[in-house]
Amino acid sequence: MRLITPLFIALIGAGIGILICKLFVRSWLAYPAAAIIGAVSAFAGMILRDALDATIVTSNQLGDMLAAALLSSLIVSIVANIVTSVISTSNKRDED
Repeated sequence: MRLITPLFIALIGAGIGILICKLFVRSWLAYPAAAIIGAVSAFAGMILRDALDATIVTSNQLGDMLAAALLSSLIVSIVANIVTSVISTSNKRDED
């Protein structure tokens, strides 16, 4: 059970990464890279929440761990897609 929960949360983070990548049309970030970014950031959010022993939503550890993982995956995926969108539009301007 200790290995299944982080894997499940990483898979949810990968799904969030792919969904955010689909929302950004101009981003050149590929779906496998977006999935990896989402999964790693979800796992990092889970570790960061445990390291800081933070209470985000409730006093329930599983709920807080899930909230931290989803929130970090969402934020990092959005930032990665915004950065790649800005880079791709600046590259198109340089070519013209």
